[in-house]
Parts: sequence; structure tokens; C-alpha cells
Amino acid sequence: MDKLFKDKSFEEFTVTCDEIINNLFEHEVIVQPTNKILFNSVRKEIRDIVCNTCCDLNKISKILYDNEYEEEKVDYFLSAIQKRKNELLYLILLHHNSKQGETVALFDCALKLVCGTSELKTLKYPILQLALTTYNNTEHKQRLYDVDKNMLRKLIDVLESSDLN
Repeated sequence: MDKLFKDKSFEEFTVTCDEIINNLFEHEVIVQPTNKILFNSVRKEIRDIVCNTCCDLNKISKILYDNEYEEEKVDYFLSAIQKRKNELLYLILLHHNSKQGETVALFDCALKLVCGTSELKTLKYPILQLALTTYNNTEHKQRLYDVDKNMLRKLIDVLESSDLN
């Protein structure tokens, strides 16, 4: 992190800092080849600090001030973290959970409209489509599931019979 906080002018620092924070948990980041190794190492250090402190600005500021970085740069970095704190906390949760296995990041569904019970009885195509975006340590995957009326009926029965206490 010294390369980021000590060796760069404030203008270079702000650009690099924003780029790192915007791509903190991305696996593939397009950067100039000469800076790629440095960029990724600094990004990993910052990701570790943000994860270990759970975006607690007081803890992050203590770490940065203990390393005797310039106050102007530390304040800019903290404000950048503050602006994206909710998103970063969500990404930390996804990052942590993805270490345990595949994690659902986004969920969407499309329900097909059936206008009458007679049409429902003869329905042979899927009535519900689930779209899941899953995330693990290395990649995002889009998964589509078609649910027919029998499977949907079973799902509803299971949900109704489950104990919510």
C-alpha cells in the first residue's frame, strides 16, 4: 500500500484509488500491463483491510494513520469507502460466503400467466422460470431453471408446510 499512498501524486492517487475500490472484488480487471502486478497487490491489501475491519471507518483510519500516510490521501480514501459502504459490505458477504461454495448473488423469476383452470389442467410447458446468478471464488454464473406446474405445486406445499418459527 505504500506504493499507492506514498509514491503517487494526489491526482494519480485519486484515480488509482477509485479504480481499486470500484474493482475491489472483481477477478478480471483490465489495467495497463506495467501496473497490473502493483495494482493487484495493492488491491489485495486494501481488500484484506476492508474485509478484516468490516468497513469500519474508525479501524481503517487507525490502520492508515498508524502507517503515517498523508492526511489528505487518507481522508479521500475514507470518503471513497464511505460512499460505497453498503455495496462493499454486500460484496464482503458474497466474498466470504463464496469461500464456502457457490452463493446466490441475484434472483429473478418470470411467471407465465394462465387465464383459466381448463388451460392450467392441460398446461405442458413450464409455468415459472427462475433466473439465478451465482458467485464463487472464481466466476459468476447465470443459471435458468424452468419449473412446471407439478414442481411448482410441490414447492408451494413444502413452503406452506415448513415451520416458520
